[in-house]
Formats: sequence, C-alpha cells, structure tokens
Amino acid sequence: MTKTKLFSIIVTIILILIPMTALSAESALSSFAGADLTLIPVKDNVPELKLNGVFAAQYNMNNNFLFRGNFGIRTDDIITNGFFQDTPSYFTINELSVSFKLPTTTITQRIGIFMGKYESLGSDEFLQKYFSTFNYASSIFEKRLAVYSEGLVTYSGIGLSYSMKFQSPNALGFYFYYDKKYDYNFLNFDLRYASAYDTVLFDVGVGAALPLETTDSNDSEVFLLIRRCDLHAGFSLLLGNNPVTNLFIQAGLQRLQIKPMPDTKTVSLKDLFLFVEPRFTGNYIRCNVSFFCIPETQVDELPYIPQPIGCDIHLASPEFILINRQSSVGLHAAVACGLTDQYKIRDLDIQVTPYLDCNVLGGTFNLMFMFHPMSYSDIGKFFNFSLSYKAVL
Repeated sequence: MTKTKLFSIIVTIILILIPMTALSAESALSSFAGADLTLIPVKDNVPELKLNGVFAAQYNMNNNFLFRGNFGIRTDDIITNGFFQDTPSYFTINELSVSFKLPTTTITQRIGIFMGKYESLGSDEFLQKYFSTFNYASSIFEKRLAVYSEGLVTYSGIGLSYSMKFQSPNALGFYFYYDKKYDYNFLNFDLRYASAYDTVLFDVGVGAALPLETTDSNDSEVFLLIRRCDLHAGFSLLLGNNPVTNLFIQAGLQRLQIKPMPDTKTVSLKDLFLFVEPRFTGNYIRCNVSFFCIPETQVDELPYIPQPIGCDIHLASPEFILINRQSSVGLHAAVACGLTDQYKIRDLDIQVTPYLDCNVLGGTFNLMFMFHPMSYSDIGKFFNFSLSYKAVL
C-alpha cells in the first residue's frame, strides 16, 4: 500500500469521525499561526529574503477525541523573483493526527493515528500532553515557528500509537509506523516511558527499525524481505524545579545497525546525541550553559548553533515593559565545530545571537540578529537577521 493511499484512508477516517463526535460532545478549537522573514546579505549582490510560515490547529471533543494538524510553508528568495511576481514555495504537512480516549476508569488510554512527526522522543510534547508540564526543553532546540521543540529521535511517517497514563504520574507509549530514511523503507516499533514529579521529569524510549527490501542476495525480486535491524534509543531528564534553577540532560543514539548496510558502520558519531545544560535563575537574569553533540542533520533547523558539537551560553532578562508592551531580551553565544568519524575537528565557528521578544496583539514578536565573527570577510556568512511573529488564535 502506497503512502498516498494510507494518507487518503487517514483523512477519510478523520472526516467521518469529526461530525459523529460533534453530536455528543462539547468541542474546543485552538490554533496557532506564525511567520518568519529572514534577510541574508549576499556578497557583491542583492540580499536574499525568505519567508517561512506555519499553521497548527487542535480540535478537542470533551477530551475523548483529539484532532491535530500542523502545516508549514517556505519560499525561495522573494527579492530575486520579485515582490509582485510568483515565487516558488513548498508546502509541508508536519503533523496530521487523530486520537481517541478509551472508556476506562483506572487508567487513561488513548489510541492514535498519525502522519508526519508525532510525539518525538526528546521533545517536551509527550509530557505536556499527558501531564500538563511546563515547557522544559532547551531553547537551543526551539525552532522559530514550531509548536514543540526538536526531538532527538523522531517518530515520523504514517503509523499508530497507543498510550496509557496511570493514576500515578507515569505513562507508557507504544508506536508502530512506516517511514523512509537512508534510502530504504522502514517499519518501526517503539516503546516509551515517562514520569513527572515536582522536581524530576523523565522520558525514555527504545525502538527498532526494520528496513524493507524487495530483492534478495541473488538480485531476485521478492514480495518482502527483512534481513537487517536498526536500533535507536534516548532519554530526557530534568532535575530540579521547573522552570527555574535545574539541570537538563539528554542522550540518545539515532541509529545502531545490528547488521550494517554496505559502506556503513555499526555506530557512527553522526548518529550520537549528547546534551547537558545546567540552568540558573536569578532576580535580574537567567543563564543556561549548554554542552552538546548532536546529529549534523538537525543543525540546519536550529537557529542558535552553527555546528553539531560545542557549547552555548544563553543569557535572558526577566520580562519588562517596552512601549507599553511586555518584553524581554537575550543573547546566545555559541562556539561549535564539526566532527568526523575519525574524531577530527573541522569547521570551527562562533555565533552570537542577540534577540528581542515583545508581546504584540496577543502574540509574540521576535527580532533576531546572527553574527559569525570568524566569517567577517564574507558579509553573507557574517551577518543576517530575521523577524517573526507567532500567536495563539
């Protein structure tokens, strides 16, 4: 069955169930929208101007039926194509999911169907959804317009989920999904456990990914062949009071090959995820010191760090009044580099990112400047800035 057919089935189920549940339940609709405009200077040429947008909606029927959609759009350079001309743009379904609460009394059980990214391990989404915790993820992993932070192991594709929340602050999650990565189609099975106490938050998961093949060792076509297995695992741990002084730790491995594919290794440094962040909160400033080693594929989506291994200092002010608006300012200063499988350091870089957040019309306006002092000879790499606005509708 193709992904297109699976997607059609999911959409059909959602369209049938929404009016059915509306007959007997009180509904609540919440939504989120945002836009980000980034200006990138280009040496000896006009600058580039790109636009990103996101819209997310959640439809909750008496907490028994939950539908969620998250959609994104991004454009090519608007200046090159002309402000009043057609500019190529790209549409993405980040998430499309529906979940149902089963009629039980001792524990809360939910069954979900999803497409796209869903409750990724390492994101704060799972604990926020089931325990209503504060946002505990590091600001380093907050995307400009994302509803939740970036995960260290992504649950994505098309699949099913089953979760159990106990009367004690503990929960289990099971995931079965199909996706495509590393030029193969995979079937994935994941198990997750999370707990939330006053001074401890814990989220751990393990999983297996089975690559699906259609040719055997003799290059003969077969209906389905599974002869390898990849493993992945990770955890998040928060010790201390949230959201004040605490210690946040994450670690994981995105891929461990039991039987490596040709020209690959059992374990690669590029699949390793390590993150340690002590956080300090005072009366006049908040300070987070981060040490990280993350997969290179995730760096491009994170605005505050330029390379996959290094450290970052984040300073942020308490909220204050600016032109009758509640505001705050902050600064990220990161020193980072690339790392090869031969443990050789490459591409050392420094990035300084001051920013301003201001509450406007019920949403948050953000102004951010990014400087790379080591690239002072190339203005396109040395400096760029972006404006963004996001709001709960």
